[in-house]
This record gives sequence, structure tokens and C-alpha cells, in this order.
Amino acid sequence: MTEINKYNILVIDDELYIRELYSELLTYHGYKVTTTGDGVAALSIMRTTGFDLIICDIAMPGMRGFDVCLEAGKIIPGVKTIMTARIMLKKPKKREHKY
Repeated sequence: MTEINKYNILVIDDELYIRELYSELLTYHGYKVTTTGDGVAALSIMRTTGFDLIICDIAMPGMRGFDVCLEAGKIIPGVKTIMTARIMLKKPKKREHKY
């Protein structure tokens, strides 16, 4: 583990395992991490706590990640954001060659 630093990070993702993954990884490296599963709750948290970085899922039920980040910039001017997305890749269909 590295020395404790003072960066405060907010992780917003509707998937619990993603929030836990970010929290464990970033906390291990000395960051203070707050997590929430939806955009409305995130905005409420931002109004009472300052953050240096926001990591936000793009596709969430309710308020979309883009909208959360736009509002975040109004609440915490200059806050840095990282947008994330989980992409489901389908296995390619097997093609039959016609010769």
C-alpha cells in the first residue's frame, strides 16, 4: 500500500461489483472513496462533499451518466471526470462459406 494521499474520489455505478472493485483498488492505493449506485444520490452527495475526481458509468437506470457529469460540473466547478461503460460483446456468428 502506498502512503495515504488526500484525493477524494466519487464512484457512481449501478453495478455493485463495479463499485466494490473501484473502492477496493483505490482505497488500497490510499485514496478516499465514496460510492453510490445512482445519479440522483450522487448529486446529493456532491452538494455536501467535495471531490477531486468522479468516476461515472454512462448507462445507468434513471439519470444517465452524461447528465450526472454535466450537473457535477455545476456543483463542483473544475472537477475531473472519467466516464465508464461496460460493453457486452456477442460471440460472432459462425458463417458458412458458400463457394
